Parts: sequence; C-alpha cells; structure tokens
Amino acid sequence: MSRSSVQRILARQDIDVRSVRYWLFTPIDRENFVERRDAICALYERMNALPSDEIVVCFDPKPGIQILSDPKNLSVHSAAKSGQKRRVEFEYRRLGTRTLVAAVSPRTGEVLHHDLYHKDRRFDSAATIEFLEALRIKLAERGYRVIHLVLDNGSTHMSKATSAYFEEHAKTFKTYFTPVHASWLNLCENFFSTFSRRYLRHRRYSSLEAFCDLVPRWIADHNQRCKPLRWTYAPHQKAA
Repeated sequence: MSRSSVQRILARQDIDVRSVRYWLFTPIDRENFVERRDAICALYERMNALPSDEIVVCFDPKPGIQILSDPKNLSVHSAAKSGQKRRVEFEYRRLGTRTLVAAVSPRTGEVLHHDLYHKDRRFDSAATIEFLEALRIKLAERGYRVIHLVLDNGSTHMSKATSAYFEEHAKTFKTYFTPVHASWLNLCENFFSTFSRRYLRHRRYSSLEAFCDLVPRWIADHNQRCKPLRWTYAPHQKAA
C-alpha cells in the first residue's frame, strides 16, 4: 500500500499519528488513593463552613522557573500591531532558575506566604520547616488556630524532620497528603497555572535580581485581583 493511500485512510478516520498527548494514569485501587482523595474533597466542600479560627491552605513548590535575558542585553522585541502578533527575539541567554514556593488559600485565592529558592539555597527539609513556621506565625497573627494543610508527597514534605515538626505542632497543622500521582488535587497547582500565564509567559529579564524583585510585586498584584479558586471534581469518577 502506498504512503498516500495510508495518509488518505488515516485522514478519513481523523487519526493523527504524529501528535502525542501525555497523560498520567492514577489507579483508584492504589493504596490509600480513595481515602486520601475523599478526605481532600470533603475538606474543600466544607471549607466555607469551618470555624472562624480555622483555614484551608494548599502548599506546593513550583521548581525550575527559567529566567531568560535578551542577547547582548538588547531589547529587540516589537509590540503587537493591528493584524500582527507581538514579536520576540528568538535568541536568549540563560540567567538561571528559581523555585517558587507558595501557600494559597483556596477559599479566597490569596497567596498567604511565598519564597524563592535556588541551587545554593535549596528547598530541603530545613527550608520546608522554616517556610511552614513563617506561615504558622503569619496565620496565628491573623487569629487562625488550626491550619488544614493540603500538600503532595514530596520528599521534603515527608522527611523525618518535617514529620517531627508536624507532630510538634499537631494542634495547629492538620495535614492532607494527596495520593501518589494525584497532585492535581492540590489547588495550589491552579494558582501556579494562573501565575505562569499572567506573569511569566514570554518575559525576559535584565538580571536575576530584576526577576527576584518582580515576584513580590506580582504576588501583591495577584492578591489584589484574586478570586476563590473554582474547581470541579466528582469524587466518584475515575481519575485519569
């Protein structure tokens, strides 16, 4: 059979063998999947009815944010014009990467606490505990006695040191770990998606310092514009 015949047959069946869509299978029979999923979904359903001194917080890092600069420090972009897209110079210089760690309230969409990390200031167990302690103090000053914390199974989240910290502050932190391969249950991912589209996409920076100076301003702008995170998931459906 000729190549053109195969192409016509595939075209009639609307089959594109060149495109690939990645997905991750999360079997519902995985250990603790249903238990953890239902606990998190139930938490989201009742978060508006919690006592005034309790709050739901989604916590997660966004690693590997690339910081790019224009070649030779020249700005060679052009603004969008009628009938034309905005043009950006193809070449760039890599200035490094940063990891943004954020704690978000799904009830309001507000970023309650954030920080930036890099290869020389790694987000290890000690940094995780330092971040959580700063979050605890901030929320205690706002009058919150209990923090319902949704987080994934990252190694720094489940290390001996971090587990000991959670045990020490068991009256404050009620932890809800997402099932394995189900980080989408953590609504902090929704914030990272919005943050990337709104503030990171197609940007170039003059220096690492310029990027680091912009992040707090972006977070402040987000907190002024944020709305409750809207998310729909039927707990009885199969995850895919």
